[in-house]
Order: sequence, then C-alpha cells, then structure tokens
Amino acid sequence: MDASRRNLLISIAVVLAVLQFLIVPWFAAQAAARERLQVLTARLVRSEAVLANKKLIQDTERALSAAAAQTLDRFPRVANVDAFRLEAQPKVIAVGAANGLTVSNFSWLIDGKVEGSGLQFARARVQWSGPVRALAAAQAQLETGFPNVFVREVGVAGPGGGPGITSADIPATLTLVVDLYFRGAP
Repeated sequence: MDASRRNLLISIAVVLAVLQFLIVPWFAAQAAARERLQVLTARLVRSEAVLANKKLIQDTERALSAAAAQTLDRFPRVANVDAFRLEAQPKVIAVGAANGLTVSNFSWLIDGKVEGSGLQFARARVQWSGPVRALAAAQAQLETGFPNVFVREVGVAGPGGGPGITSADIPATLTLVVDLYFRGAP
C-alpha cells in the first residue's frame, strides 16, 4: 500500500472517529435539550392558562365547596354512634307504625366508614309485616323522609313465606337492609 492511500485511509478513520465520538453525541445532546425545552414550554403554557383563568378557577372552587357543604348537610354530625342509633331506631320504627305495620325485627348489623368522604354508616335490618300497599308506602316514606337513609337490600315474602303476591291488600313481610349515613364528630 502506498503512502497516499494509507494517508487517505487514516484521514477517513479520523473523520469517522470524530463523527462517532463528537458529532453523534452532540446531536443526541441537542435532541435531549430540545425535548426538555418542549416540556418546559408546555408547562409554561399550562401555568399561563391557569393564571389567566385564576378568577374562574377560584369561583368554581368556591361553588364546589358550597355544593359539597350543602350535600354534607343532609348527613347529621354524630359524636356518639350509640346515641345516634338510639335516636334513629324509634324514628324508623315509627314510619312502619304510621302505616299500620308491625315491626317483627329491627337489628343493627354493622358500622362502617366510606373512605375519603368523611361519612360513616350504621347498617340495620328492618322487618315490617302488614298489607303490601302499606309496606310500599312505608318504604317510600322511609326513603323520601330520611335523606341520610339508603336502602341496600329489599325482600318481600307473601303469605307462607313465598314470593307470590297477587294483591296490594295481601299481608306480607318486607325486609329492608338500610344504611343510615352520618358524619363523625370533627
């Protein structure tokens, strides 16, 4: 191999080494810097939008806070769960009595918490006996008259314990599993 050819090959090797170890990493660093700049620009645009809508965001937050407070007002604040039960049980039983029903069972089942809401509940099983028409009226009155009561389960048994109810005046037994929600003491 002659000297000019060898010098040409060495020059090509040097150029390739410069490309491999200097130019390619420089281009990669430029691409990474461009990506970081795009992310920061997007954050800046979002921050500017938040600042431009600051009043709207604050008004919306106040409206949501007021709506949440109004929603929570339907749930009584309770310091003592046992006292709450003693107060709630006669009220629930009275709904059945007001409709001419007899209470064949009322039992508290469990207490629980609704995670992330600040609400707690006491679950009860209520069993009323009487005409189907009165049972339906009592259930409707319980659900509409007590905004913190939610029916979880409903069961109706006709005469002899079967489901065959053919008239609104047939005696039957209504079993409700209800949750009475409340807020704990602050």
